[in-house]
Amino acid sequence: MRLMLLGGSTITPALVLLWYIYSRDQFPEPRALRLKTFLLGLFCCFPALVVRATVEQSFPELTTPGALSTAWWRALFSLAIPQELLKFLLLYLYARRNPAFNEPLDGVIYGATISLGFATLENMTYVGEFNMDIAVVRALLAVPVQAATGVVMGAYVGREHFTEDPFQSLSFLARGLGGAILLNALFNASLLTHQVSFASLAIAVNALGLCWAWRLFKALREEQDRLFHVLKLREERQAADDRDGPPSAPEPEIAWAAVPREPPRELSWWALTKLVLGGVGLSICGLLWLGTLQLFCEEFQRNGLGGALLSALFGVLFVDLVPTWLFWSLFRSGLRGPFVPSTVS
Repeated sequence: MRLMLLGGSTITPALVLLWYIYSRDQFPEPRALRLKTFLLGLFCCFPALVVRATVEQSFPELTTPGALSTAWWRALFSLAIPQELLKFLLLYLYARRNPAFNEPLDGVIYGATISLGFATLENMTYVGEFNMDIAVVRALLAVPVQAATGVVMGAYVGREHFTEDPFQSLSFLARGLGGAILLNALFNASLLTHQVSFASLAIAVNALGLCWAWRLFKALREEQDRLFHVLKLREERQAADDRDGPPSAPEPEIAWAAVPREPPRELSWWALTKLVLGGVGLSICGLLWLGTLQLFCEEFQRNGLGGALLSALFGVLFVDLVPTWLFWSLFRSGLRGPFVPSTVS
């Protein structure tokens, strides 16, 4: 039961965040590649766990709780550096080399996918190491911060992929990997002190990471919106030429630079509020469905298949379906707006 609850508290938030990021992509990535990237992110958690165990066995003084400096070095060398380096290598050597990686925003898509796959399995390991309370707290806080590190890393890798200047390219890679390591280390160090006064810093780090990731994501989304609009006008012009015949004199290519562009739009605060409420509600509903499954298993052991089916049917009809539909509708409504003009320059 404990493992099932942890699974619901980690997998559901990760899927909700991925759902939002994918929905904002004007040029969707191949589903098979996204699934492979998510699974590779999940499995790269295993070598990170091996590195963590090796470092902590080699330097047992790092595991002493309470001291902030000790927690910082432990978070940096046993968690942040190996975790983010593995995710960076997967993003840079695998996802970036795929032909589908053809615009800067793709770095965000695949970076977030890798990080959320990694977070899903990493948080499950905390059920055996700590108590359920710590595991659930990490599930609620670590999933967003892992998404933030993936977006930050992916945004800079996406920029680097389309940069010809070698020095600027190196700068983008350093900022992406370094920023992800810094966020990861600050977040985990605040939790590894096992003190409430320091652990509260994890919320501040979470907010800082999400704000940073949001600004990068928003800027790349604006660029994609403009590109999408220009391509749409180009297709409309081509369709008109095919219908009416080519113009007598072809327009110079530079004329497209003066094409009036629709101002990019972003979700309003009300839409974002609906997204957050819907996402949190769907995460809770994931626990309700897992609870119904657990009830079915218990009733099956006690009363056989008939009693188990009756209990499960009652749980699905009166506990699971209605709130899931309501929160799913709220989340979908948030994706549809309202929209406001973007403030990104």
